[in-house]
Amino acid sequence: MVKAIKKIKNKEELDYFLTENNSDEWLIEEWIDFEHELALVGSRDHNGKIRVFPIVETFQSNHVCDWVLSPASTDYDLNLFALNIFSSIVNQLNYVGVLGIEFFYGVNGLLINEIAPRTHNSAHFSIEACSSSQFDQYVCISSGIKPPEIKMNCEGAIMINLLGLKNDFPTSIEARIKMLSKINGSNLHLYGKSQETPGRKMAHITFLLNGKTHLERYEESQEILTKVRDIWPSPHE
Repeated sequence: MVKAIKKIKNKEELDYFLTENNSDEWLIEEWIDFEHELALVGSRDHNGKIRVFPIVETFQSNHVCDWVLSPASTDYDLNLFALNIFSSIVNQLNYVGVLGIEFFYGVNGLLINEIAPRTHNSAHFSIEACSSSQFDQYVCISSGIKPPEIKMNCEGAIMINLLGLKNDFPTSIEARIKMLSKINGSNLHLYGKSQETPGRKMAHITFLLNGKTHLERYEESQEILTKVRDIWPSPHE
């Protein structure tokens, strides 16, 4: 588990850091400048058939996914490149199941940030927004059933993570859940966790979007995000 992240800007800062810390407890990586964080989740069945969900854009707060917008504003070439990356990985590994890939996208092009050999937070929207969810794909493949094809059944969707807050937060989790469930179009998924601790993933909430363009869906998502965060703020805000 990542306990801390520190950005080092130059060699002098690195030298000082190494004199003050045990280097064996840290992993040094190149800092990547990017414009967007994207994610692609898909499946590969026992026959090698690949099915993918729309590429989404993820929005982070303190290096934790805050919310997800589906679909992302990506062009044909980028979609094809991401699909080729996904297909190459699962075919080379002869992978069977559901797999997620997180990307950085910016001046250096499309770069892989993380590969998750499982269902992934960035595709939770698929429960309501797609003809077959990532969990549906997983269960079908695991049980030897041919998975359904994947199609969006709406113009778009926003998925918002609901993370644990401090014990002294003035509104109880029960009250927050009740208020969120009253928002028009809300689809609330509770994880059944008995203890709320700061930053712990307790639930997520999904709304289907009606905008015909990405800009319209983004503006719609911002209105929804404000309503949700007024009730259940992010612990990182």
